[in-house]
Amino acid sequence: MINCLYINQDHRILHISFCYLKDYFNQKKRKVIILFLLLFFCIFTSHAQTTGSIYIDDTYTVAAGSTTQWYGNVVLGPNARVYIEDGEKLLFYGDTLKIFPGARIYGSNTAWTIQNHGTGTGTFVFKQPNPNTGTITQQILDGGNGGNPANSLQNTITSMEINNPKGVLLLNTDARVGTSITFTTGHLFLNTRDMVLTSIANLLGYDADKYVVTASSGHLVKENYTGAFIFPVGYAVNDYTPATVSPATANTMHVNVNSYAASAPDESDLAGIARTWNIYGNTTASATISLQHNSKTNMLGFSSAANYITRYGKAPNNTGYYPSTDDWQFNYQESSLVGSVPGSEVLSLKFDSLATLSTQREANYTKASNNNKGAIALLKQAKVVDANHNGIEGDAGDQVHYTFTIANTGKYKLTNIHIVDPKVAVVGTPIDSLAPGATDYTTFTADYKITKADVDTGYVVNLAQVAAIDIFGKLVTDYSDPKSLTEDKPTIIYTADSNQQVLSVTKTATTPKFDGKTKFSWKYTITLKNTMPVSSKDTLANIQVNDDLTKVFTHGETFEVQSVVASGALVANSLYDGNSDIATLLASKCRLAPQQTDSIVISLRIDSHWYSGKVYNQATTEGSSKLMGNITDVLSNDPHNTEDGFVAPKPTITNVPVAALIIPDGFSPNNDTFNDTFEIIHAPHLRLKFEVFNRNGDLVYKSNDYKNEWDGKGTGNFLGKNLPDGTYYYILETTDTKTNAVEHYTGYLTLRR
Repeated sequence: MINCLYINQDHRILHISFCYLKDYFNQKKRKVIILFLLLFFCIFTSHAQTTGSIYIDDTYTVAAGSTTQWYGNVVLGPNARVYIEDGEKLLFYGDTLKIFPGARIYGSNTAWTIQNHGTGTGTFVFKQPNPNTGTITQQILDGGNGGNPANSLQNTITSMEINNPKGVLLLNTDARVGTSITFTTGHLFLNTRDMVLTSIANLLGYDADKYVVTASSGHLVKENYTGAFIFPVGYAVNDYTPATVSPATANTMHVNVNSYAASAPDESDLAGIARTWNIYGNTTASATISLQHNSKTNMLGFSSAANYITRYGKAPNNTGYYPSTDDWQFNYQESSLVGSVPGSEVLSLKFDSLATLSTQREANYTKASNNNKGAIALLKQAKVVDANHNGIEGDAGDQVHYTFTIANTGKYKLTNIHIVDPKVAVVGTPIDSLAPGATDYTTFTADYKITKADVDTGYVVNLAQVAAIDIFGKLVTDYSDPKSLTEDKPTIIYTADSNQQVLSVTKTATTPKFDGKTKFSWKYTITLKNTMPVSSKDTLANIQVNDDLTKVFTHGETFEVQSVVASGALVANSLYDGNSDIATLLASKCRLAPQQTDSIVISLRIDSHWYSGKVYNQATTEGSSKLMGNITDVLSNDPHNTEDGFVAPKPTITNVPVAALIIPDGFSPNNDTFNDTFEIIHAPHLRLKFEVFNRNGDLVYKSNDYKNEWDGKGTGNFLGKNLPDGTYYYILETTDTKTNAVEHYTGYLTLRR
């Protein structure tokens, strides 16, 4: 008996049963009747279409020329048997296609002599817009399958095509496709479900604009194959990050990609990328994995010229090319290859075994640069010895004794540790080995004899360097510092005859604080100390500190002195403005006793006028001493200045940041003249490209040259429409028209009228 379910234009179901095939018919008669039945069916089903919901729980046939179109939701019941002739398309315009377990979809050759479950080129086309409504909605496929691996007993769609700008979402159950999925327009969204491809199934038409969006825990699965297969996956829309997996022996592979924040592993490495792939097989057999990512997801320390694919594990993870003390492998670094789309890069690596569950640590892969090489630090301290025994420390003939402290501040053993110092001859043989966390402070010393030239200069300054080799064969170095293992500053000894030995002047600056528009504020602190011994009873008098700020701000900035405050025996000049009056003190009232220290704090407000970069400031101090006479032109020194090319006394350097790009959290376009447009504060030389998406992933607003004009109305498919209140996702691209540097910013904003 042949059963045909036909749904006519009046939404009535015609169930036709043919019981004419008897055992006594000969072969010839059967052929004639089959041809007759096919002709009869085609007459009834030509241009079959329906606008209402459809429930099919019997035989349904889509033959050549039928132009079958389903405009409403469709349910294939557990007894449904759908036959699609090769090359024919079934156009589905409804919102949801639900397939119950037990339903079967068969492909048929054009002669209708061979029907196979789940194979054939007859295609389910998920198509939008719906001609009856003119609307475009994301369609849902509820495939009716349980967990993976899938098998022939589960529902298998012959072929499917996605021709929907909003794509197709898997919901409730997994789905399985036997021959092909064609991407014409739109993405396939997995969410928490899996899309399974049989061993012969292919993916067609995918590219960076249409692919499989994993987003959550769903996987794209390819059954029982060998050789290279591209899994065109991405974490989100506009984030195409495909993986190519090439198993050495037949295996079923499962692939998902996610963001750092949403993935299971701990990924705080700033030398990595902000994407993680979850890849596992049904067996542990080896496979070569190739990963493509977008360069915009590179973290600060990631290098495209030197990086590697790394797999998660348990610390210490010694399964990679190099031993690793943390959870991720260290592998041999390579330069990335150019990916299939602009701004992407690709790298490959073979793994001898695979995880077999998504929850295993070893199922997680990402990319990183091995910047976690060995680390070393050097402390160089100096002490003046009165070698000529004249009671004056730091004059010609005296000796400076240097000691060196070396610390292994990294995670790996260091070898062949030695010190290079251009100023002195270092005593001590190289250290063979230094374990992580170990310190050596006895091996190396040095001595230096102060010369008359040093006395005339006023100081002795030098900088040493320590060098070692880490376990990766990399050279590890560090410059010395007199006080800290974490900094690199020269060691300075002031000689006895210099003004610096009488009056010490240091000047530091706070970090600029941004006011949220274009202005910054910071403070200069000038610290004065009478360095003469208490026994000298030599009080410095008539002390004046001049600070001309017009020589500091020379790039169009404007400044305002908000206050000047002096401490102790110093009296501030309240008229100081850094311009017409550059004297910070009332000199006649200022004195410093031996070993006394007091300070001046100058508070400034600066309008950068979009200048960003360094500004240099150095105050000049003068005074008088009974023993030394007049002291003039003592320049301030900033001990925090580590910039090359300066010797003490060094100017104070302040980095004026780029006025921050301020992206508001939201706006209220209700025509009350306040906050009616989405205003992004930025430098005038920045060009903005601004895109906004709703919760469904629809692009609702776009401007390639944004001028703060968005008033809550849409563009494109939403042109002129007032967008509803709610939360939206944005992508902002800035281009510096001076340097052509491009930056990307993403986030969420609230529209509330």
